[in-house]
Amino acid sequence: MVNSSDFVSTAKIEKIYGYKPQRYDVENKTFNNLEDFYTHTFPSIIKSDGKVWDLASIYFHDLLMNQYRDTSTVLRIANDLLSYLRFIENKSLTIDNFPLDKQERPTYLYHLHLRQQFAFKPSSQSTASQKMRHVLRFYDFCIEKKLFSPEHIKP
Repeated sequence: MVNSSDFVSTAKIEKIYGYKPQRYDVENKTFNNLEDFYTHTFPSIIKSDGKVWDLASIYFHDLLMNQYRDTSTVLRIANDLLSYLRFIENKSLTIDNFPLDKQERPTYLYHLHLRQQFAFKPSSQSTASQKMRHVLRFYDFCIEKKLFSPEHIKP
């Protein structure tokens, strides 16, 4: 059984305090604060290569702004997506790989990993289900918003 702490991935969550989203004004070529929104903590997942995981940031922004999730819920989702990202990095997988064979998809492999990780802890089965549910909702969002460009989806 592999533990999340055994991963080689150095991905982490950085918290942005006093987060105020901005909207870009195309006409004036400026960013403007959205005065009617503020959150004390916004999660940002930093991948092992030191880059921000932009898809996750877009998702967190949507959770806060459009789905009206509270900060603690978004942080919990961020932690679950961080676990998924570490798994992907550890296995050298890509997030946008959708082979025809479901058993080769990163989501399927992660599901198997969670089942193995929590197999001997029946009380933790709900934790595994929650983690998987958060990953699947993230994918649903990315697909709905067309964040995976066709050339990035590898059959």
